[in-house]
Amino acid sequence: MVWVKILLVNLLVFVGLFMAAEGLVRIAYPEFASAVSYDIDAYSRIRQRQMQHHGFQRPDERMLPVRMPTRGEVNAYTSPNVTQGQKQIGIIGDSVAYGYGLAYEDVFWVRAQRMLDLLYDTPPIIESMGNIAANYQDTMERLAYAIDGKKEGQFDTIIYQFNFNDVTPFRKTDIKELKNESNRLVNISLVQLYKNTVQWWHQHMFPSAFLRAVQHVGGKLNRKRSGTCAERGFAALNQYSWTYGSKAIEADSEKVWADFEEFIVKMKALSKKNGADLAIFISPLMYHMDAENYYPFYKHLSLDFACATIEPVKKIEAIAEKLDIDVINPIPHVQKGFQARVAEGNPSPFTFVGDDNHPNAIASGYLAEALAAYLIKEYD
Repeated sequence: MVWVKILLVNLLVFVGLFMAAEGLVRIAYPEFASAVSYDIDAYSRIRQRQMQHHGFQRPDERMLPVRMPTRGEVNAYTSPNVTQGQKQIGIIGDSVAYGYGLAYEDVFWVRAQRMLDLLYDTPPIIESMGNIAANYQDTMERLAYAIDGKKEGQFDTIIYQFNFNDVTPFRKTDIKELKNESNRLVNISLVQLYKNTVQWWHQHMFPSAFLRAVQHVGGKLNRKRSGTCAERGFAALNQYSWTYGSKAIEADSEKVWADFEEFIVKMKALSKKNGADLAIFISPLMYHMDAENYYPFYKHLSLDFACATIEPVKKIEAIAEKLDIDVINPIPHVQKGFQARVAEGNPSPFTFVGDDNHPNAIASGYLAEALAAYLIKEYD
């Protein structure tokens, strides 16, 4: 059984090298040492009969995941008791509204709720229906589920949490057919690869600092990080290409924005059907928070916003003004907080390592303040 001994020796060597690499990365790059607490898709957990942080509203026989403060078996979620005159706010959106990577107590709308609890004897109640890996089509479906069959007035305000990767084509065929200025198909296979592999990766491999570092470096190697906007194509602005109207797909971006505006129209109609006002909460990126590039390590994909032809915030504000919708824009408040920490000599990143999209616990506090300030003005 010489081959068995050889196999065991090689296995031990591999494990030893992996553990050594793991230790070195944790020492040299402590940013990778703390794995983000990532809860995989709720419906996958149902199928696997695993524990998770979701409760479920069940309009008819459909299930709508609602982030819960406890980990337990899948149980139906009962909305909190509402006293007469108590306002209800529903937040709908993606992983930011869900609270990706955060303890329940650190999610921005939970922190905003605590502020309201301190100010009012009968505070407005905030409920979030955000879920991981959602685009605006998913958001519309979940909002429809949430209010379908419910009596009018379930919510007084519905807040749509806008993410800068929301303005993307919904159908896979739309994505495959997009072309750059050279009339060549835009290579965005990584978008689909991400959707197919991210659940498995985060469940099994993400706790490893070494593998997270490899993923971080690999993100650089798999993308063209220099050249003109046309040469870089999709890589110039990555998943934000349509939102910012990347020069490589400028015409397509205008079409996608038109579809997105129609979504907002439908969202308002759906909210009105429930007797609720609609507001849009803009979730900032690391690029907004760290406008002066203090943490280049967090911007490893070298996105080039000079390739943008659209200013998304202005676009959102214009749509909202036309439709008489409030916009909650915490970006200036978050920027001020980031810059104040740098000036004080206590700088800190506001997103997770290698992640330009999800606010960490520090940034979440600033988002909570902006949300609470809006709700206080709205209901006082």
